[in-house]
Amino acid sequence: MKKLLIAAVLGLIPLSALAQQPNMVGSTNADPLAQSGRAFAQAVYMNDKFEILAGKMALEKGSPAVLDFGQDMIAAHTESSEDLKAILGHNVVGNRVTPPPVLDPRHMAMYHELEAAGRRTFDRIYLAQQRAVHEEALDTMQGYVENGRVDDLHAFAHHMVPVVQDHIAMLRKVRDEVAYND
Repeated sequence: MKKLLIAAVLGLIPLSALAQQPNMVGSTNADPLAQSGRAFAQAVYMNDKFEILAGKMALEKGSPAVLDFGQDMIAAHTESSEDLKAILGHNVVGNRVTPPPVLDPRHMAMYHELEAAGRRTFDRIYLAQQRAVHEEALDTMQGYVENGRVDDLHAFAHHMVPVVQDHIAMLRKVRDEVAYND
């Protein structure tokens, strides 16, 4: 597996080859209601990585409201990853989970869509993606709150539910502001 990961990072094999590896770090195909601690942590790490990268792009291409939201997402998801890393540092699940070195194919496709967007379409695409990934993150967190079995991760998910709900509320305000300014 390490050889596959190194080959993908170096661009020697396509990322889609890694996606076919069921135990690949960063795999995010778990049902939110039936996640292991490992699958939950990997999903959170992948979401955070995408949010940080997309937020950085919003700093370059977004309108002022989107730029501000992007900054907030960079800060919030950096903090989320750091909190998760601290929890995993003293947790049995932590021996089997690390932050993903690259985006999975689904998130990479979303990132490429943002890269290709012009300034006039960037806000619309970014905000639509943000809505989708935050709703997915909320499902993931709520699913782990309801069914998670690793106490530390359960507490993390419980703490994160209102944070993600706040992000969704912020997103609605940004969408309204961007729509009003069009």
